[in-house]
Amino acid sequence: MQLKIFADVAKTLNFTETAKRFFLTQPAISHRINSLEKELGVTLLLRDSHNVTLTVAGLELLEYSNSILDLAEMAENRIRNIAKGRSGIVRLAAVSSSVFELSECLSLFARAYPLVQVDIDFIAGSAQTKALIQNEYDFFFTSKKMLPDEGSYEYAVASRYQLHLFAHRADAAEIDMDDWSTVQRFPFVSVPQSDTMLTDQIANICRNRMCVPRVINYYNRAEAVLVSVNARVGVAILPPALNLYYPWPNVTALPIRGADAAGVSIIAWNKSCASAAAQVFGETVRKLFPSADAASRR
Repeated sequence: MQLKIFADVAKTLNFTETAKRFFLTQPAISHRINSLEKELGVTLLLRDSHNVTLTVAGLELLEYSNSILDLAEMAENRIRNIAKGRSGIVRLAAVSSSVFELSECLSLFARAYPLVQVDIDFIAGSAQTKALIQNEYDFFFTSKKMLPDEGSYEYAVASRYQLHLFAHRADAAEIDMDDWSTVQRFPFVSVPQSDTMLTDQIANICRNRMCVPRVINYYNRAEAVLVSVNARVGVAILPPALNLYYPWPNVTALPIRGADAAGVSIIAWNKSCASAAAQVFGETVRKLFPSADAASRR
């Protein structure tokens, strides 16, 4: 309870507001925070008659508190599901552009195995790479380029695609995809540099076409990049599926020809994956993508 209260005060920066949320008095909230500070031997919050601010220690604790509270919530949810007979669990990680393949698998799997719990996290860039290296999930809906090199994963090819240039409709008429000097006139918006697989490919595409992109903004999610394109902030290079699943009225997607713009969307799983729930989910994947899976085993 102390961590929950601390995390809420850190969010609201208002003891009275937190007291209302927890149906406690403001002095009771202050007492809980003081007790936590005394237990840890540090000051977490600086407060006067007008303001509440987090100390350096408070900022550190908040990061851990959020992780701990999220994990506790997941554990409580899992135990409730077990009590209801949902004995199996499958953990999935996905990039935004794989939502169609993810939805197909979920639809088929949920009908066949309604008592298996399925957890989904949307992660990309360095977080996805780290999760693959550390085998943090049962299945990864991702790009083939992100797979580790050690060959510990099997995968099914879900689709093959060409990256597209996303532009505002008002600007698209001025762009000639055979003449990238017309593309270079516009500022670029992009996923972060930490998403090295995509940003390296984008850099290679531009380099091969003698285009020097002027990147003015980076966003941590591809969906945010699309919002920016729709607002006419800049153009972007992204997988085409994003235009289908996150359509915006002012966005046009123009295909980029050439092998350097090619991509492969896959569903990957570790060869050592042994849980019964994961095995039956794997059967669902192979049922939906049988020929691709047979051709791509490592």
